[in-house]
Amino acid sequence: MTSFSKFPGGTIRPARFVILGTDNRVTESGANGDVWGISTSAVRNSSLVGLDDGNAGIAGDPPMNIFGPDNDSARLELGGTVTIGQKIRSGAAGVGIAATADRDQIGAIAQESGVSGDLIWVKPIRYDRSTA
Repeated sequence: MTSFSKFPGGTIRPARFVILGTDNRVTESGANGDVWGISTSAVRNSSLVGLDDGNAGIAGDPPMNIFGPDNDSARLELGGTVTIGQKIRSGAAGVGIAATADRDQIGAIAQESGVSGDLIWVKPIRYDRSTA
């Protein structure tokens, strides 16, 4: 599995949808916002007491791994229930939720089922859903 690196343009939590800004930095995507990739599921610091802040990256950090359409799979945190094979869009704070409406911006396809708070394997993709 390959990934690419981008500087974080703000606080980015692990396994969240991200967007690419005009400054070539990534930030967390918003509810049904553009999706450019998925942040790494790893935290930026060692998981030792006093070091781990729970974030994958923050502004000023070195480049972080981002998974996109060329990747076979990535981990994504869910903000709702999804089933295997379902298309996923960005919910609030970049979590994945089921894409059901026309023109939803799809960022992944679920490779397993899950509920809010779960980290599941997904296939990163990028396109707008159309029911027409």
